[in-house]
Amino acid sequence: GLGGASDCSVAVVELTPGAPKYVVNLDVGQWAYFSFAVDDASTEFLVEVVDGSAAAADPRLFAAATNLPTRSSYETTDWRDWFYDLSDVHYVAGAAGKGTYFVGVVNDPSRATEKFAGAVTLRVGTAADPPCLLDCGDHGTCSAGACLCEAGWSGANCELAACANGCSGFGECVDHKWCRCDADHTGLLYTSPSPRDRG
Repeated sequence: GLGGASDCSVAVVELTPGAPKYVVNLDVGQWAYFSFAVDDASTEFLVEVVDGSAAAADPRLFAAATNLPTRSSYETTDWRDWFYDLSDVHYVAGAAGKGTYFVGVVNDPSRATEKFAGAVTLRVGTAADPPCLLDCGDHGTCSAGACLCEAGWSGANCELAACANGCSGFGECVDHKWCRCDADHTGLLYTSPSPRDRG
């Protein structure tokens, strides 16, 4: 049976590339399981969870081939993102041969105190063109596993609005919100030199 569950009591939701599935009200310590089939031996996969719950929920991901993953039996996990809690996006990724793969999301009891809710999405690619996290959002294109951001957007997943006009090349964009001007420039969009340069 799958991970020792031979009584058909474990629900497993099938993932389709690019189509999010939603987890709602996952209690502390409870698991939600997902699966996806791989037909091509050169597939690269990425399964992301976007945490839409309160800060006191704490999703952690585990993935395995053939059996349902557990905290002690898995092939890959998002341990680093989970441990350092770097963002509300957690993911597992890797190369997949032909077969069925399983992903488990647990509202980790070592830190969670509230229910978890979020979206789980599968992304697939190849070794030459692996998938990108969040598929580069609405402001970029995934190419060879990296996001190419549209003008005015930046960040690893094109999730950050860049400073207006790129600070016109005469300043530093700070917090993706405002420009810190070079010593000899001023202005909202740097349309003119500094008054001290106006002879």
